[in-house]
Order: sequence, then structure tokens, then C-alpha cells
Amino acid sequence: GYKPNLHARRLRKEAGPGQTDVIGVLWSTEYSADVLVRFFDGIQHAMLEDDADIEVIYKPYPYGAIDKVGDVFETNPFHGVILFGAADRDVEYVKALHPRMPIVLFNRRNDVYSSVCVDEYDTGAKVARLFHARGHKRAGVVEANLGLRHHTLRHNGFVETAAALGLAVLPQHIRQGDNSEAGGQLATEALLQSDSPPTALFYMMDTMAHGAYPVFERKGIQIPDDIEIVAYNDSAINRFLRPS
Repeated sequence: GYKPNLHARRLRKEAGPGQTDVIGVLWSTEYSADVLVRFFDGIQHAMLEDDADIEVIYKPYPYGAIDKVGDVFETNPFHGVILFGAADRDVEYVKALHPRMPIVLFNRRNDVYSSVCVDEYDTGAKVARLFHARGHKRAGVVEANLGLRHHTLRHNGFVETAAALGLAVLPQHIRQGDNSEAGGQLATEALLQSDSPPTALFYMMDTMAHGAYPVFERKGIQIPDDIEIVAYNDSAINRFLRPS
């Protein structure tokens, strides 16, 4: 059967008038498919707008086990790498190999490599300030049990700012579950069993908030009249929810 020789193809290309830049995208399996789609949509838009001759190669790796694709950093097959969802041990593994390729970390601050980051702590803090400004006295959190660094920062920003503002976030009002609709449904059901449930909920991932809607409907809880919710992320399905 046919076996493509990509290495030979690139050599021919480089011998021509122009050179194709090859960018490796190493994607942690903990990142959602929705983020993946939007990322590649952004890359496509930028390439077409700039008429850039770039090849993008996607390579998934298990969170915390980037050594499974360690050959990438030893053979340096790309002109640059974008590294998504890296755990601390992933970054330390890469640093120890001293790769020659430029590396950009997504949503991970680091003293060695360039990074593109959201201020996760401030994101959580802004949600706490919003709930406080809207007069809430009790709030809760539903979060994924992934143990990701940026999730922890987001959690801390919300809880610590809420405490400073006098907005109560009780231990029984912090629930974890799988990062899925089913996980959000189970966590929300458990949280609402409290004698004095919160009047505002922060869903650390919008996927989990999707699973909460049927729970509120079954219990006759109206959004936003009885409870207000804020969910992190901007999945396409959000615009079709009522309320959105």
C-alpha cells in the first residue's frame, strides 16, 4: 500500500523558493474538544488572513505524562511547539530535555518559556465580586475533579474574594464531579440537598452547568429568579439554553 514520506516532502519544499513552517500542537487529554475546535478555528483564520504557509500537526498526550510523546523534544521535528494543559511535571520533563525548538505554553506561567495566559485567579475573583454586588449572601461552587493548576487558581480567586466580601461559601456548597453534563448534574443535586442552599452558583466549567439545568427544572427552581449562575467558558450550546 501507499506510504507517504512526509520528511522527503518537506525537504523538497525547503529546497524550493519558500519554506513551510511546521507547528506542533501538543494537547493534553484533559482539555475539552470544544476548546480544541475553537483553537483550530482561530489558527485557520490567522493563516488565511496572513496568507501564511504553515503546517499544523496535532499530537495528544495524557495529562501529567508528556513523556509519552517525549520523542518530539528529542528529535525537534517542528519549527515551534504550542503546549496545552501541561502539568508541573510535564513542564519539568520538557525543561530537562533542553529542546532547541521555541515553545509556547498555553495557560501556564513559567520562568523559562513564553506563555499565553488567562488570569485565572482574577476570573474567580470577578465572579465573587459580581455575586456580592447583586446582593447575594450565600454562594456555591461546582467544579471538575481534574486537579488542574488553573482550576485551582480560579477556585482560590473565587473563595478568597468571597470571604473578604462577607459572601458565605460553605464547605457543603463546594461540590466536585466529572467534567461532564452528568458530573454537573450529580454535583448540583448533592449541593441543593443543603438546608440553606446558595442563591448563586459558580460553575467552573460550562459543561457541568449544562447538566444542572434539568435539576433546576425538576425542583422548580427558576433561573435567575431563585438562583443565579455563572459558568466559565463559552461553548456554542450556551446560546441555545434558556436562560442563556
